[in-house]
Amino acid sequence: MWTNTIHPPVTPNTLTPAAGVPEPRLNAERSPLSRLLGSAAGFAVLDVETTGVYNADRVVEIAIVTLDAAGAVVDEFDTIVNPYRDVGPTDIHGLTAAMVANAPAFEDIADRVMALLEDKIVVAHNIGFNTRLVGLEFGRLDIEIDWGTGLDTYSATRQKLTDACSARGIRLEDAHCALADTRATAELVVAVADHFNGPALPAHIFGHTPTLGSTRILPRGTLTTLTRSPAQPSTDDAPAQTPSHRYTALLTEALADLKLTPTEHAELQTLAEADGLQSHAVTSLRRDFVNSLIDEALDDSVVTDDEMERLIRLSALLELDPKLVTARTNPYRFDHIAVELTPGLTVCFTGDCPTHTRDELRTLASEHGLVPTSSVTSKGCRLLVATDPAQPVHQGSSGTQIRHSHRVDRGLLECPAIARIRAGTAPTRWCCLHL
Repeated sequence: MWTNTIHPPVTPNTLTPAAGVPEPRLNAERSPLSRLLGSAAGFAVLDVETTGVYNADRVVEIAIVTLDAAGAVVDEFDTIVNPYRDVGPTDIHGLTAAMVANAPAFEDIADRVMALLEDKIVVAHNIGFNTRLVGLEFGRLDIEIDWGTGLDTYSATRQKLTDACSARGIRLEDAHCALADTRATAELVVAVADHFNGPALPAHIFGHTPTLGSTRILPRGTLTTLTRSPAQPSTDDAPAQTPSHRYTALLTEALADLKLTPTEHAELQTLAEADGLQSHAVTSLRRDFVNSLIDEALDDSVVTDDEMERLIRLSALLELDPKLVTARTNPYRFDHIAVELTPGLTVCFTGDCPTHTRDELRTLASEHGLVPTSSVTSKGCRLLVATDPAQPVHQGSSGTQIRHSHRVDRGLLECPAIARIRAGTAPTRWCCLHL
């Protein structure tokens, strides 16, 4: 599911005990989740509703359910968020301008969200989308987060949330609520825990100390009937959706399981015709949709085989040239290896690192036993540290490019990683990119 467009209701489920009823607890050692926890403090199941799928879009609702090693609920948090712009596809998430008007901004809840995520293994149905949109919100506040590895229930099931839950006896009704999604996903991750290789790595916040103090929130369940979205929202209550919004929203829902059935194809065609979208406009919207997913895949500067498979499959389903995908992703197609920073290892620094000058980096490397060299093509150079490993590296007046097939015994590191040397952790093992 790309934007979590299939949602369960906000009714309590089997993970949340009724008031006054003792919560049944599993033995953590026998829980299928326990082997995935490692040293993390717990699990944080995350879901967001947004104004759209692009990097410029905003979060309009967020929910986090935290779980212990046994899969029991520890805490629940949910609130509508004021995006201070149009709310996007109301017909998908059910939120209107009136409903978000008195809601907190993301900056008002950021501290609470950070506290719930810190040292937790993040779980989501389509984790890439959820973490990307929340990460963009954090980025606007200059908050840096390392999401760890996380657990993606979509990758485990390859089904829409409704289908995945239905197949496993997890009841879903109604639609379009972040808290209900997290509750359903919390049950789902327990059901599919055996799919994951563990332990996973938890999320960490850098440069901020999150707290669980008082935060003004506006859960959807507290809204009065006067501010709830009616079945057909009036134009006074929310801005009218444009044809492009409607088409993208339906496209997102249809492709949530990486399939496009004849019925879904017919619905998309009917909507395009009803809204007067010409074929070139439809193609443009489809290209924008795939490009937004490419942006998501490129967020960590590495495109995995799984991500590549999804993107190529989507472009084929939408009858788009696969070069749309390969042209942007090929520079990021690296293999992960580990390189031990042992004394005597030769290293070359390229590009302009935002935190250190090149001379400073060379000095740091020398202090920890590495041997800096000024030329990538120098004999014996074993490690290249670049500011952006996705960009071609040019060396000397001849402009030689180091490509995938050139000197396969070398490693490539992103420049910020060298900061670990400053902490005195070398020699150690690094997650590197192999040329």
